[in-house]
Amino acid sequence: MAGLMTAEDAWHVDVPDREWIVEGLLPVGVLTLLTAPGGEGKTLLAQQLATCVAAGTAALGLPTTQTPVLALYAEDDRHELTRRQKSILRVTGIDPADASCSHYKSLVGDNAILGHSNRDGSYSPSDLFEQIRATALALKSRFIILDNVTQMYSGDFNDRTQVTAFLRPLANLAAEINGSVLLLGHVSKAEDSTYAGSAAWHSGVRSLLTIKRGLHTAENRRIPVGATMERDYRTVTQHKANYSAGGTAHVFRWHEGAFVASRADDEVVDDASREDIFLRHLASLTNRKMAVSASRNASNYAPKLMSAEFRASRTHMEDAMERLIDEGRIDPDVELPWHRSRGKIARGIAVRQSAPAPVKTDPMADLFAKISRRADA
Repeated sequence: MAGLMTAEDAWHVDVPDREWIVEGLLPVGVLTLLTAPGGEGKTLLAQQLATCVAAGTAALGLPTTQTPVLALYAEDDRHELTRRQKSILRVTGIDPADASCSHYKSLVGDNAILGHSNRDGSYSPSDLFEQIRATALALKSRFIILDNVTQMYSGDFNDRTQVTAFLRPLANLAAEINGSVLLLGHVSKAEDSTYAGSAAWHSGVRSLLTIKRGLHTAENRRIPVGATMERDYRTVTQHKANYSAGGTAHVFRWHEGAFVASRADDEVVDDASREDIFLRHLASLTNRKMAVSASRNASNYAPKLMSAEFRASRTHMEDAMERLIDEGRIDPDVELPWHRSRGKIARGIAVRQSAPAPVKTDPMADLFAKISRRADA
């Protein structure tokens, strides 16, 4: 068969690095589905991403690729979109002129259907879809936002064939513009649902994001921050990411009509929550066979790596690590169940099996123990 390659062939072929419109969130050439219950901020987030991408500035702390943007919103009218746009520009500090290539339109009151399923099983894109395609190509846009599925899809949400037929042209469009198509949708009423209807909404896309109110771990477990702050925080989680680490959680918060980047570790003041975050990051690194050290002088010093890998607060991770060691919940230097290069057994921090319950000790003894460990490092 013509065109077959071997693993050896691949080793010698130079290929470009994976491209992103928003690094870690929106891969190039891919349809991304962003879902959430109503009122969680899907449209606001999409409009803010559009503004940052058009201006070429970081979006909630994530690097972007600058490109013209085309966004169609079928749930919010022109006035609401304009009010929101002004808030985004004010909060982000982006010069309006720098975001002039972010093009948007409200479809409220218009027919927003993107296509129809035919009786013979085929699918016909609508005139609107063809207009979107032609406009994106004319603008040389590499980022298209479509909000949202409820107004743009005319088929049965539970019919796998119809759902797949609807998603396929959108995925092809992402490839054609060599960019990202972001499709917004709602979730079902089931707890921790990531889509509504057929499982094809999940399997038919290669990138799936959800928004939840509050601070959450990658496993959807809520981190308590207090009722006052709870309503302002949002966590975006990657439930399906063929091109990056799945389960990654990005935290941000609402502020004066827009979102601002935020790190859970900087906001959570409860020590137990910070310990939980440290253990979660440790588990993630361990699963990737990355040994981490409790020694400040080590290149793989745990708090330093967690700061780089997860944008965690290094100071908070240091404090959490010290407490976990003092409480006997982690061992600072043990053999790990894998080998490094040349057959050497990896060593580093590990969760202690059958860890004892935390006990109160002499504060002065704790202080001398910490000083001794740091001196040894």
